Amino acid sequence: TAERFQKWVEMGFLTVTDGAEVDYRYILEEAKAANKLNPVSESPIDPFGATGLSHDLADENLNPVTIIQNYTNMSDPMKELEAAIESGRFHHDGNPIMTWCIGNVVGKTIPGNDDVVKPVKEQAEDKIDGAVALIMAVGRAML
Repeated sequence: TAERFQKWVEMGFLTVTDGAEVDYRYILEEAKAANKLNPVSESPIDPFGATGLSHDLADENLNPVTIIQNYTNMSDPMKELEAAIESGRFHHDGNPIMTWCIGNVVGKTIPGNDDVVKPVKEQAEDKIDGAVALIMAVGRAML
């Protein structure tokens, strides 16, 4: 996995920052820059560990929308994304990190109800963050 990450850094798909923790100031600056190129109406976020970032996004008028990662919030958008992929309606720019994240997603259903699903990963090293962000965006677009 380290080799994979290093390759993505060299290709310009992944940015390394100093330190052993997430630098939310850097994320905020990147969000502001991205918003200048492609303005957004809102910024869906997972509230886990991101309360400070949520306030900073609000201060920058990037309209954070908290989406708790549960069956209620994730099931319909996950099924819509899956249908879009299967039907050929979904296309992305070939970003290898997004491809990897989507490939790591496993649908976890409620016992006894295969119709309600949420994204999980089978192993800790199998990151799904990009796919979860995409599912949250699909969910907001479905409103």
